[in-house]
Amino acid sequence: MTRYRLRPELRLQRDAQGRHLLQDPALRRGLRLGADDARLAHALQGRGAEIASLVRSLGSGSDAAAVARRLSGLARLYLLDGKRSATRVALRPAEQPDLASIAATVPLLWPRGPNPPRHRCVARGACCSSSFLGPMTAADRVRVEGLRMGQRSRVADGSDAIELLVHGGREFAGMARQSGQCVAQGDDGLCDVHATHGYEVKPVPCRQFPLRFHRSERGVHVSLLLACEAYSEAREAQQEPWSAREAEVRSLLAEGAVAVPLAWPHELTVGVPEASDAYWSTVEAMLDAARGEATAAGALLAAAAILQQATEARAATLREGPEIATPAVLEPLAACLDGRFDSTWIGARVEALRARADDLRQRDEPADARRLARLGEVFASWVDAPDLAADCDPTATRLLHDVVVNDLAAAVGLGPLDAGLLAIGRKVAAAERDARLRAAQGGRATVHGEDATLALKLVSRSEVDVADLARALA
Repeated sequence: MTRYRLRPELRLQRDAQGRHLLQDPALRRGLRLGADDARLAHALQGRGAEIASLVRSLGSGSDAAAVARRLSGLARLYLLDGKRSATRVALRPAEQPDLASIAATVPLLWPRGPNPPRHRCVARGACCSSSFLGPMTAADRVRVEGLRMGQRSRVADGSDAIELLVHGGREFAGMARQSGQCVAQGDDGLCDVHATHGYEVKPVPCRQFPLRFHRSERGVHVSLLLACEAYSEAREAQQEPWSAREAEVRSLLAEGAVAVPLAWPHELTVGVPEASDAYWSTVEAMLDAARGEATAAGALLAAAAILQQATEARAATLREGPEIATPAVLEPLAACLDGRFDSTWIGARVEALRARADDLRQRDEPADARRLARLGEVFASWVDAPDLAADCDPTATRLLHDVVVNDLAAAVGLGPLDAGLLAIGRKVAAAERDARLRAAQGGRATVHGEDATLALKLVSRSEVDVADLARALA
């Protein structure tokens, strides 16, 4: 029988309130444990224990299967003594110099393939309805506060055009909004700062849209937020790709544009760490598989199959005992793409969205409230209207597929690869569902490209991800 034990350097103690804490000096963290996990951790100290003795020591209500599930959880947190934890402790993040200082030379990494990211602003003002138009750099804020606004603006002075968002005890500045629009946005939807003072005076996040930057040890990964009709138009017209506008991108980075750091260590799934070269090799194989598929669902499942194979192979090299399981990759994603969401999850999601929408209405933000209420309808429709069978036209199909390839190349690195795949899957599934709802409400049997664009705008722009924002600027 396999004997399990905690890593010897871990220290189990209690805080002033009597709660159980596990101190982990090697990974520079402290974990608060519940009573059951604390009892298990105590039994695993020193020489450790076998499954049978753990079941006996934990008492009534425990069986071998329950103990195995708890051991799997501890292994995913790198708490057990074995190859997995040793690998995690040995992996150290690469040193990351200040991005602005190396903006001229840092490698820029673009989604590859026959259809690179393209976009050319069509000046319709849709991006100016973001939930939070920031974060501004310090130079942005000084510059905007010193402006005298023009005729389009709903405020006279730049000092009134700033709003603040506080998250995690930190303060972030952005362009102020009224009724779902930037205060510098005129009735024609166009920007007063741009019209009166010029493009270069606009804050960095305004000039950055729809670009997204993520940073790893390889460089800066550049992708697009595809919630903009200009993307589809630029793609159809074969306009120059963003990779041909390198100087513009580097200028934004030099001015302090946010590049969200990719999580470290790189993980295939929670608790299965991977060295950098092997990790990126898996990502490239997933991208190649996704590009070869015609639909978003096919692309996601093809990528997941590659990840499943890599995860199983890696987990086998780190195996710590027959009872410890590695989570499956394909099943949750396949269920998501088929709309087989857990009804409890749907109910909680819908209630949270409705509550947030009510809060926004009370704060006179009707546009954001409508977006969140609509998103609540989308999730509820999986239960209320399960037979939306409209077909997608080629443009809608292509847009949804492009989202997968675009997001795989960037946002999937924000955490474990399987969690990133599932997040993309939920986004695509919600966007496709909303597009089908729009077609059904319009009495059409076919989802058009415009439906897909509006759906992507809904699922991509409904709430600012302040957690990523805070982590990027920490």
